[in-house]
Amino acid sequence: MYCASWEALEERLKKEIFRFLNYLKENPGSGFIILFMILLITCAFLLIVRNENAAEILAGWAYLFLVVGVIVKIIELRKNK
Repeated sequence: MYCASWEALEERLKKEIFRFLNYLKENPGSGFIILFMILLITCAFLLIVRNENAAEILAGWAYLFLVVGVIVKIIELRKNK
């Protein structure tokens, strides 16, 4: 069994966060799409606990972020042509 030190774990976490932030800089629309997925998963949990009103409102916001993300991706594709 492998047991890493806290310092090694902390360093690895910093490295992965840095990689993720660089990915978001290179792909600006991806942040909106990732947020859409997080919100949609949250909606599923809200429906499990029978909070339909909050799930419906959150789903509206989620789809808004999806639309914005797709529009940003389309603009990005057209700029690269």
